Amino acid sequence: MPDPFRDDHPAGGILPAAANPFRPGAGKVPPAFGGRMQPLLAAKSIVDRLAVPADPVTMPVLRGFRGMGKTALMAYAREHAAAAGTVTLHIEADPSDTSLASTCAGMARDARPLTTDLPAAFAKRLAALDITGRVEFHPSSSTDPGSNIEALLHDLVLLGDAQRRGILLTVDEAHEAEDLLLKPLVRALHRHAQDARAFGVIISGLPGVADTLMEAGQTYTERLASYDLGLLDEDGCAEALRLPFADDARIVVTDAAVAAVHAEAGGYPWFVQLWGAHLWNCLQQAEAVTVDDVERARPNVERDTGAFYARRWARVPDGRARGLVRALAGASGRAPLRTLLAELGLERSAQLGPARAELIDRGLVFAPSRGWLAFTVPGFDAWVREHT
Repeated sequence: MPDPFRDDHPAGGILPAAANPFRPGAGKVPPAFGGRMQPLLAAKSIVDRLAVPADPVTMPVLRGFRGMGKTALMAYAREHAAAAGTVTLHIEADPSDTSLASTCAGMARDARPLTTDLPAAFAKRLAALDITGRVEFHPSSSTDPGSNIEALLHDLVLLGDAQRRGILLTVDEAHEAEDLLLKPLVRALHRHAQDARAFGVIISGLPGVADTLMEAGQTYTERLASYDLGLLDEDGCAEALRLPFADDARIVVTDAAVAAVHAEAGGYPWFVQLWGAHLWNCLQQAEAVTVDDVERARPNVERDTGAFYARRWARVPDGRARGLVRALAGASGRAPLRTLLAELGLERSAQLGPARAELIDRGLVFAPSRGWLAFTVPGFDAWVREHT
């Protein structure tokens, strides 16, 4: 057995494992997104305008299930914004932070590039600055969490404006604290848009996030633009696979290999990255990636996807929820509720209500249309049938 510390290619391939460009980790920026042109263009528009600095036109809301690349796309935007001199702030919504104190403190820490010449006490304030010819600290007089975050953003944006620096705020997992967090954020954005301040926001969350705000039709929601990130089609899969091999190793990926990976991955972006990583590590010849390489990589991919599915199964609550998952798996992962009720020996859809809601909240299933249920990740149905 080779020693990976002595062998540069422990997986037996010709390419150095340390140079592997694929990023199958949660939230990691992939070498090529594949099939995400519209949200990428929206993010680039914001980054470009903040670098001027100028007022962004829209606020993208990236929606999709976990593993679709939302977090990675926001990280990519922050990376380019910071390189252009924009101050980047990031929030991961936390439903337990009901006062938004931790959220505000995190933004204050991210804003340190704006405050390096100010008193250190700034980082401890939630509504910190007022710019009226000079800088003054003032306490927040409101007990409303939304008012606190609006006040902090107001002061940070004014400070950025005084320094001719744009501010980009990214908000991840927004569905976790939607009512608490989104309204004050969108109000803050609208307020600064009226004054043409260089303040941009990108939000991400599960499907349905921000629907309530959009449906309300209030003035401050006019800049919301929703982008639904779904499974990659074969063209998107081809781009995500081919660009890294071409750019980093000048190796082509054949049409047959792309088709095989797309079929195996089901278009799930995380799986596509996983296939790319293992194809890189096991490649035997420099001419091209072929279906033979796909077969050679399969055991390693199946090992990792098996562990992935096992973790998802561990998140399924005991009781009726597990019965519902097994019934859905028996129906190939997508079925009308009436079929699932019959399989479980139940009569009324209300009897499935709590289990269905819990599985949806955990991102394990979704409703593709009224009266239907489906798994959020391809291939989970086969794993459940075989292993549970």
